[in-house]
Amino acid sequence: MEFEKQVCGLELAKRLKEWGIRQESLFRWLRTENTWFVAPMLATPDALINHGEWYSAFTVAELGELLPWQYQVLKAETPSMGQYLGYKIDLKNHTFEVLASSGVIADTEADARAKMLIYLLENKLLEVGK
Repeated sequence: MEFEKQVCGLELAKRLKEWGIRQESLFRWLRTENTWFVAPMLATPDALINHGEWYSAFTVAELGELLPWQYQVLKAETPSMGQYLGYKIDLKNHTFEVLASSGVIADTEADARAKMLIYLLENKLLEVGK
């Protein structure tokens, strides 16, 4: 699997930072001149972190840690859909609700989890730091 598919995309990373998500990740989106790339945090020069523009490139696992347990992502296994969908589990009613119509759908699991986190923040179902 391509490495970029294992971390959230740049635009989603920017939105997560705007929402106040702590920028603690194993990887970063970094910019040099007009090119963006993903680099390991430990291999990032201090000058780029302290003075350059960067965003945490959260991995699938890191995003999973940020999401409440009842909000998950699954891969659609139908011929017409090769995407990941967000859903909410309701144990009380023994149901789950697919959130694709709310925009929680993506081509990678990392992007779907990032979109789920943004959806929860936008709809005040989660607060930063909670």
